[in-house]
Amino acid sequence: MKAFSISGYRTFQKCQWQWYFMAKAKSGNVKNDPYRREITMLSHLRTLASWRGQLVDDVLSNEMAVAFNQKQRFTLDDAIEVALRLFEKRLHFSQNHEYRDVDNKKSHLPEEFSPLLEHEYDLPLSEEQLDGAWLDIEIALTNFFQNEPFVEMLRSAEHLDAQRTLNYKLEGFSIIGTPDLIVYSKGQAPLIVDWKVHAEPVKRYNQQLLVYALGLHLTLPQNRQRANWKKFLLTDYRLVEYQLLKNDLRYYPVTEDYLNQTRAFIIEGAYKLQLAGAEDTYNFDDLQDLEQTDDPENCLTCCFRKICNHEQKPTERQPNLFDWEYS
Repeated sequence: MKAFSISGYRTFQKCQWQWYFMAKAKSGNVKNDPYRREITMLSHLRTLASWRGQLVDDVLSNEMAVAFNQKQRFTLDDAIEVALRLFEKRLHFSQNHEYRDVDNKKSHLPEEFSPLLEHEYDLPLSEEQLDGAWLDIEIALTNFFQNEPFVEMLRSAEHLDAQRTLNYKLEGFSIIGTPDLIVYSKGQAPLIVDWKVHAEPVKRYNQQLLVYALGLHLTLPQNRQRANWKKFLLTDYRLVEYQLLKNDLRYYPVTEDYLNQTRAFIIEGAYKLQLAGAEDTYNFDDLQDLEQTDDPENCLTCCFRKICNHEQKPTERQPNLFDWEYS
């Protein structure tokens, strides 16, 4: 069965077709099926808001965390320099539709390969909107590096695990999660960080962090390099959501009650995905047994619109495409 992830289950709750395209039809190994190749290509598309958030994530995960682990200097100026390089490369790559070249693979072009949904669907994208995206990137990175106590805590940590995938089992279901950052400091329980670049954060992500905490606690015994942190109880773990645009650190407790609720949420979600055919092999006809969204905003921001052909219901409100983000 395909592993349960909280992001995949959220997609399933919004639109089962979108979940099917992303979780089952997408495959980087398909060569002789043009339909699935198209699905795989479309799956990389991001709205402008998500695109700039991913760029900030890449700077912090791929550059900052690596430098801090090696006890090397990495400052705000360094981060802005890297971010500007990525911004220009990715924008050029997307504007020229280079992501549609079959020889251009994401694994071979990690700095460039980040196509915008707006370019694929010929949606208007003004210089003002691009300038606004770059300003958000600058603000997010500036807030991060000017938070000296937090940055110093990361610099002095024993080790930082950025984007480390956690695979674990719960009641027989396979679960997967990838925290933005796990911080291992001497004499302290692990700290799990989830950073967001949301213009108007309207929800909290403690449930997502608790899913990660469960995974880390279950997988630490197999990690010889982190032996010093196996002694900590799961309720000792520290969780923080960092809203970078607001410079808002949100700390969440790990209690037995929260953990029981999280386990129940995971098991229920994994069971629903199993009933929807998550463990079955790919079969295009399975789509007919799944439901499509009735929310026009989901359709507007969906990267699979051109292959879905779902008739969107009319709405009086026009969703703001440029303020929408992936969870």
